[in-house]
Amino acid sequence: MERNLQVIEKPIPRQEDGSLQVHSIWYTIQGEGPYAGRPAAFVRLTGCNLQCPLCDTEYTATRTRMSALQVILAAAQAVADARSWDRFLGPVSIPSQHPVLVLTGGEPFRQHLQEFLTLCSARGVLVQIETNGTLGPDYLPDMIKTGHRLPVIVCSPKAGLVQPRLYPFIAAYKYVLDYREVSPEDGLPTSVLGNGIAPARPHEGFEGVVYVQPLDSQDTEENEAHLAAAVKSCMRYGYTLCMQLHKIVGLD
Repeated sequence: MERNLQVIEKPIPRQEDGSLQVHSIWYTIQGEGPYAGRPAAFVRLTGCNLQCPLCDTEYTATRTRMSALQVILAAAQAVADARSWDRFLGPVSIPSQHPVLVLTGGEPFRQHLQEFLTLCSARGVLVQIETNGTLGPDYLPDMIKTGHRLPVIVCSPKAGLVQPRLYPFIAAYKYVLDYREVSPEDGLPTSVLGNGIAPARPHEGFEGVVYVQPLDSQDTEENEAHLAAAVKSCMRYGYTLCMQLHKIVGLD
């Protein structure tokens, strides 16, 4: 499996115009987590504050600076290739029929997202954020106070600690499991994506879903072992098995 050589990028402050650095935008099926199987417009933001050796995601090669509105409209245009604009931006009357907008990376919280999330809330767009848990924005409580819809945050820990400011907003934890690195105590990874660090466990008092996903090491025999370990962990500890549906059905 190829090693990740993408450079670490530090968090960047809020831009005066609220713009974001975007790697790519596309429409597909969400393959993981609480919205698995749902149509989703993905917005991949550039850069990450970590460098996991076995990360298979490209997040640094290209970037375009876009305003919050431009990002939403570009996502809507991606959806429009298969569905009408009003399905994405119109009133949400049947939530299960509306695509989710997924912010991924890299690490989305490396950039300031308040303007983008506020605009999505005003337009009735359901946002899911996939984060490594190391950065905790201070504007989420303000969004609650102003009545804005919060994003659904799925934390896939890549370090030994999760930023405590994220605790109240995490809907689910997700762990990628290598069959060679499984803790006998809780069935969760003792290392994540080759970084040699035992990822943080769900915080005390967490009552959401814990997903366990087998590592895709791009080797058939190894992947079978990863899957068997993930299934065993779920059966023993009550976690929810997470399969990458988009890969199974041949989508990006």
